[in-house]
Amino acid sequence: MNYYTCRYCRWFKKGYCLNESAFEGADEFPLYKFTEDGKLSEAITEGFGNNTFSGVEKLLASKVSKKTCKEVVTLLYKELEEMKVNWIEGIDMSVSKALENFDFDHEGVSIADPEEFSCKYFW
Repeated sequence: MNYYTCRYCRWFKKGYCLNESAFEGADEFPLYKFTEDGKLSEAITEGFGNNTFSGVEKLLASKVSKKTCKEVVTLLYKELEEMKVNWIEGIDMSVSKALENFDFDHEGVSIADPEEFSCKYFW
């Protein structure tokens, strides 16, 4: 009988290896590829959609010249686009971090045959 298998290891609990260093290559964060490929940022960008300042344009059009109105609205759009980039980056980072820290009922790496398998991190 080999006492250096998972069955006798202090990291093996309820059918799972809980030693993070034993399986460094394991995908601990299943959504990592999704966030790293920019899919989360794309979804956030789509969520912003194309907003307009129609109310501002109407108000300005009745108070100032069309040229001034157009300049103000253009400036608003430009600044909004710059702010959206910062917002998207901030939201992306916050959501990614929250997903990384969420447990997803992940208890460790499942070991198919604890009677036979052992790793270099035993005990």
